[in-house]
Amino acid sequence: MIAPVPSVVHQSRLLRLNIGELLAVATLGALALEPLLGSLAAGSFLLFGLLLLASQPMHSLSSLVRYWPLLLLPAYCLLSTLWSDFPDSTLRYSTQLAVTLAIAIVIACRVSSESLLRGLFCIYSLGIVLSLVIGRNSDGSAWLGVVPFRMTHVRPFGLPLPGRLHRLGCGAMQAEPAQRAAQRQHAAETQ
Repeated sequence: MIAPVPSVVHQSRLLRLNIGELLAVATLGALALEPLLGSLAAGSFLLFGLLLLASQPMHSLSSLVRYWPLLLLPAYCLLSTLWSDFPDSTLRYSTQLAVTLAIAIVIACRVSSESLLRGLFCIYSLGIVLSLVIGRNSDGSAWLGVVPFRMTHVRPFGLPLPGRLHRLGCGAMQAEPAQRAAQRQHAAETQ
């Protein structure tokens, strides 16, 4: 196993800065704050990720060589450019996949899980504060925050639940009365 290589920039009694940890948190922060940053999030992710790769190139290279099986799928995607109907798009997306996976491997090898969780906690705390400060609540309804609500495509009668939970009526909590009656009748017939 590859041991994390410390790259301490400054250390004092209260604060220890590690350039690898800072770049990894900035890389993941760009993704987490994508609703605020928009297209700048992808550029920031790539910039901070490539700076992380370049900050200790030999350690990054040894990490990628050690976990080479993970890079087989992006290699196959790059190879598929040769027979693709849309070679430009295939090359672009497979290159993005390869770079993203390389950055993820280097983050996993260079940053301890404790530091990564601490950084993610700070990132999402910042997202919560930003949602409270600049969130959207124009019509007096539910608070939306800065992250768009991803469940707007769900049918109004609720999500189907697996197994017997749906038969018990748990999936029909938001259903219309006629739909609830049909579900009760179906449940009675199947018992």
